[in-house]
Amino acid sequence: MDNTANPYDNASFWDIPTITCDSTEALAFFQNPNNFPSFSQGLTCLLGSHGYQGPRDDAGQKAEFLYRKLSDIGVSVSKSTITDWFTGKRRPALVSNSRLLMRQICFALSLTLEEAAQFFRQVYYDRFFHCHTIEEAVSYYCLSNRLPYSHAQELLAKIEAFPDNGQPSGPVLTKNIQKRLDSCRSDSMLLSFFQEEKHTFTSWNISAQNAIRKLLSVIQGSQKDKDFLQALSKGTAGSKKPHSLILQELFYDKGAALLEDIRRKNVASRDFMLDCILHAPNGIAKDAAIPKILHTNFPTKKTFSKILNEIEKSTSYDSIRKCLILLKFYDFWCRGKLAKDKTPYDFDTYTAEMNDLLLECGYGSMYQGNPYDFLFLWAATTEDPLGYLRDAVGRTIYQ
Repeated sequence: MDNTANPYDNASFWDIPTITCDSTEALAFFQNPNNFPSFSQGLTCLLGSHGYQGPRDDAGQKAEFLYRKLSDIGVSVSKSTITDWFTGKRRPALVSNSRLLMRQICFALSLTLEEAAQFFRQVYYDRFFHCHTIEEAVSYYCLSNRLPYSHAQELLAKIEAFPDNGQPSGPVLTKNIQKRLDSCRSDSMLLSFFQEEKHTFTSWNISAQNAIRKLLSVIQGSQKDKDFLQALSKGTAGSKKPHSLILQELFYDKGAALLEDIRRKNVASRDFMLDCILHAPNGIAKDAAIPKILHTNFPTKKTFSKILNEIEKSTSYDSIRKCLILLKFYDFWCRGKLAKDKTPYDFDTYTAEMNDLLLECGYGSMYQGNPYDFLFLWAATTEDPLGYLRDAVGRTIYQ
């Protein structure tokens, strides 16, 4: 047995240093894997706090320990898959099947609800239990009440047998469902809740959908912008200004000279919007030498289209959250750029508004240990957030 203290047991392991630097230094920071906790390190931290006493650098022993823990609660998983996590060969994908396995790990290690939330946010880098789906709502209830995985399965079987009566009278917010779950003090109360409200678990992400559409309505170009540009080209615009933020920013930077830059471009398209926001309509290059989690689900035209077409049943929470972060970042700092009074536009106000939006939509607040979040938090500390973000993203594409 290795009696050496486990460095991952220290809470300071999760404190990622905030840096203020130029794009070159920021990119170098992203490219150093030691600057962000890996999935293997985070999972090792949990194992060390929940019974593992073997060498912290022995991937095989850690994999065997977790494999047995999962087997003990009846979960079947390939030992090679677990070994790959600890060797760093791969990390769990941000998809439904992996989310289920992450929940099962929470039960296998007997995590508290708070530990499970930290595991999802700071290790797995995804949304914590989404209580608008029956499976995750039951897991939330059982972990809250320290009930085993077998009990969760029994409850789930009973709930699935309930008839799906009625139709939702209107959108039901996930945070309100979570409040109802928190008030359930017994299995009977939980089962009664699902008997009455099972029909409300057929669609979700309503708050996120509304937030994304609202942001797009003020950021993305529109017919009003096309009319303005036509008037500008004819010299009849007068005191009129563009409607969307992306055209307002272009007009602010270039005036009438923007006409030459956008010739033959569809200013109302999402391609044009993303090109204006990031100067990179196709997102980050797949072979960019940065943490994979940074460019996984990085917002693109395809990502936006898929989210808006399937959001009410989408479990691609990472895609939705990343789109929210990108749009809110641009909305806030573009307004700051255009404003005569710059006072309200600072880092603290930005992070407060961003976190309020994410929490309102059922997502975790910004966490600098997540490379994607760090990119935006870092840019927000600079004198020109939009410019520094664009430069950093550009360097990952044209490196």
